[in-house]
Amino acid sequence: KTDDTSEEIDTCEQKDENEEILTEGSILISDEENEEKELEEENERIESDPELEEIYQRIQQRKIIRKAKRRKRGKILTVISAILILLILSFSKFVNVDRIVVKGNKYFLKSEIISMSHAKMGNNLIYKPGKNKIRSYLLKNPYIEKVHVRRRLPSTLVISIKEREQLAAVPYDEEYIVTDVDRTVLRRTTDMPLLTIIEGIKIKKMTPGEKLEGEDEKHINDSYELLKLMKEHKLFFKKIKVDKDETTIYIYDNLICTGKTSDVKTTIEKNRMQEILKTLMDKGVKRGRIVISEKGY
Repeated sequence: KTDDTSEEIDTCEQKDENEEILTEGSILISDEENEEKELEEENERIESDPELEEIYQRIQQRKIIRKAKRRKRGKILTVISAILILLILSFSKFVNVDRIVVKGNKYFLKSEIISMSHAKMGNNLIYKPGKNKIRSYLLKNPYIEKVHVRRRLPSTLVISIKEREQLAAVPYDEEYIVTDVDRTVLRRTTDMPLLTIIEGIKIKKMTPGEKLEGEDEKHINDSYELLKLMKEHKLFFKKIKVDKDETTIYIYDNLICTGKTSDVKTTIEKNRMQEILKTLMDKGVKRGRIVISEKGY
């Protein structure tokens, strides 16, 4: 009987607990329902009363404005903090240059790039001489096409450049005008460079860093189109000479290729020139004349 009595007591207690949970749950549900009803009633009062609605809208607008102002103040403080940090660093020996890295140079030595850039060891990394000034100093040289300057805190300056490749030389009196594949004038020299010589061009303008101009625009365009094809197809011509619609290419001093300019271009574009030269090299032929036509050679 004692066991039965204890079981009955436990059952009663469990029932009481369940009833309490249900009561609390129903109270919470009723509270939530009351809150929803109150909100609905408040919204209805606002909607029914134009003055209340106007006041409500003003309150909401003020809240939005306050939030925007807080965000703006936060941004301003962030910018001011960043500026203060930079100012402190700019006058600190902590950011003095102790290493200069040069990338992309082939024609110039690393020391030549550093000298042209006016960058010096011990200078302040942030403002002496400054990224824009380094860029402008280097771009004054016709050989340098692009410059990118980066700082690696605390004390490394990185200068990346892209150089123009000297590819051709055009005779001019007793000099040679050295250019890249896009006709940009790089320099003048009295020594014959080991580059493709383009003959037959009457030079009109040859300002360093600018495009070479000739009296006959078609003539100079055809010459440089052949030069571009030569580079794209990994060939080397010792000399290119365009005369009206006829082209003469010197593979060697005693091995030349002639034909209409359009036929010569097509032969190179379709890789036939490479096949012709390989066949001749396999046979040991290093002198003679190759005549190009629509039908072949």
